Amino acid sequence: LVGLPFVAKINIPTVIPLSLALGGLVLYVGGLILSYHVTCGSQYYRFELCYQPQYKNWAPQASSSPPISPTMTLTQEIVPACNGMKELRVWVNSTGNDPSGTTTLSLRAPTQQKDVVTQPFTNSEITKDNWLTVSFNPEWQSEDQLYILTIRGSSTNGIQAGYSLKPEYLTGRLYENNIPVGQDVIFQYGCIAGLQKLWQTGK
Repeated sequence: LVGLPFVAKINIPTVIPLSLALGGLVLYVGGLILSYHVTCGSQYYRFELCYQPQYKNWAPQASSSPPISPTMTLTQEIVPACNGMKELRVWVNSTGNDPSGTTTLSLRAPTQQKDVVTQPFTNSEITKDNWLTVSFNPEWQSEDQLYILTIRGSSTNGIQAGYSLKPEYLTGRLYENNIPVGQDVIFQYGCIAGLQKLWQTGK
């Protein structure tokens, strides 16, 4: 543009390009901070839910839970890092041998003595190597609050949930029949954040 004849006739003060360059640098650095150092900061660029945790060692099919059955219940402690939690999903590695059986996901907030959601799924509707998802009313004060995810099954040989290869989620523990184990269920919770939160709440 500077080389065009009509632009060459315009006297542009030096402070204008310097200000534009400085503004661009500030925006770029701000974007880096939001994307990599602020939980859910990248959601200010889009309207989707903010899904946490983000796994550094993503290998959900590498390890599985025992078959979930009436005699094997999984309990995972969850402490969200964001407010506005409204979705929870668990990675499933198998659909179970009994398609008529059911698998139930329950989420409870023990400090509030509140059952957030309880949702059964028939095993025939569960997709192998995929997320099993439940949605609920937004928990606007979910940040740093303890939630208990419980996974139960009705059939003797039910589904298997994906396990992390090592303790990946350090703010909560996994229990098999109330016995702590050194792994975690592969799960994510989704929070309303960023642009979507501004759109819905104005805050």
